Amino acid sequence: MNSIVQGFQYFIRAFKIINSDKEIKKLSFLPVFIFIITLTVGLVLGLFYIDDILNSFFSQYIESLNSYARILIYFVGFFVYSFAYYVLSLVFSSLLSLSICGVIAEKTLKNHTNTILPEKNFKESLFSFFSMLKATFIKMLLLIAIGCVLFICSFIPVLAPFCVFTSILLLCFDSMDFAFEKWNYGFKQRLLFISQNKGELVGFALGVSILVVIPFVQFIVLPLVVCGTTLLFAEKQTSASKSAPY
Repeated sequence: MNSIVQGFQYFIRAFKIINSDKEIKKLSFLPVFIFIITLTVGLVLGLFYIDDILNSFFSQYIESLNSYARILIYFVGFFVYSFAYYVLSLVFSSLLSLSICGVIAEKTLKNHTNTILPEKNFKESLFSFFSMLKATFIKMLLLIAIGCVLFICSFIPVLAPFCVFTSILLLCFDSMDFAFEKWNYGFKQRLLFISQNKGELVGFALGVSILVVIPFVQFIVLPLVVCGTTLLFAEKQTSASKSAPY
């Protein structure tokens, strides 16, 4: 239970860091800017072209309806289009934000931890690159497999909340990559770290779950998760190093 509370505290600390650290705050709002621009452009275009979009698919049905039914169909069609485009905008802005999140992780390590990053020569860096590539590929296959199962189970009402929370846990695990790569963690080492700190990750994910349900706040989730999981990993890594026998 203490580990879950500690994990939730990492969520609070990450939120405070994003709010107080000017460098990280600016970086965190870049995804927000990208999201707003992408969403606004898409919705404006949809407003002007929803008639053409619907006619291209349902022209033979729409022509036979009266004016009130057409208005209702256009309204429902624009609502569905807006929701779908909202999700696509989140995905698109998240993809564009990956490089930004890497910088956020570095700023978190530099400004808010006592971490000393291990230095590498060219040979070590090259070996690290291919090692990380292998770990990332294995992790990607695992996440895709689990994601497919969660997607199917999400249509079962009883399992839907569990699927959402598990997805957030996977996001936390995935966002820790920025820290894992700094210490050349392979896939087995990553799984070991997760198993040793699962309580903290659950607590952190609980905090993120609260944030996710707030409308139009989801776009700061990714920077916050990167900041929080980097902080968690760095402090656990430092603590383990100090307690290790010489």
